[in-house]
Amino acid sequence: MKPSLENETLSKILKAARIVFSKDGFTGARVDEIARQANVNKAMIYYHFKSKEDLYDSVVDSIFSKDSLNIFNNTEEKDPFLKLEKLIKLFFQKMESNKVERCSIIAREMVSRSDILIKIRDKYWIPDFHLINDIIINGKEEGYFKYNSPPELITFTIQSHIIFYKINEVTYSDSDIFDLLYPENNQERMIHYLLSLLKKILYSE
Repeated sequence: MKPSLENETLSKILKAARIVFSKDGFTGARVDEIARQANVNKAMIYYHFKSKEDLYDSVVDSIFSKDSLNIFNNTEEKDPFLKLEKLIKLFFQKMESNKVERCSIIAREMVSRSDILIKIRDKYWIPDFHLINDIIINGKEEGYFKYNSPPELITFTIQSHIIFYKINEVTYSDSDIFDLLYPENNQERMIHYLLSLLKKILYSE
């Protein structure tokens, strides 16, 4: 099989698997259905993946692997609040990609506290936590911030606001308060709210 065709087939499998796993969960998903949606035979799936578990693991990586905020490690931005603002906007942007599949997988895995959730936590969320926390701590040490709250709780406020706000966009999609919580400009509104909240926390003694 030519490399380009092989990559195309792999992409089709992963795309179909994201849809099926997010809809049916790991237990309910069937490899036959993934093969049908990808328009490949089941043997082709097992050519690329050792098992259903391996396929699911690859789906999670395909959704979360581009989420790292560590691109800011080498930023030349000096003002820590502007760093946080850029990080928050990037975080929202990342959470928007593959939104339905991402949020469905997170919600399912949180309920079962599975190995996949632990992987998401350890590989993606915790490194981002340390990155944000370091900006907040260094910002106070350098005289930019004057907060008295525990920096780790400020960091958790940022992560939890973004992650759970985006998850609930799927949860409330068919409810009568969806338009209230998620108007057309919901992302800009939430970013403005979160930045306003952080200003009050970070600059108050």
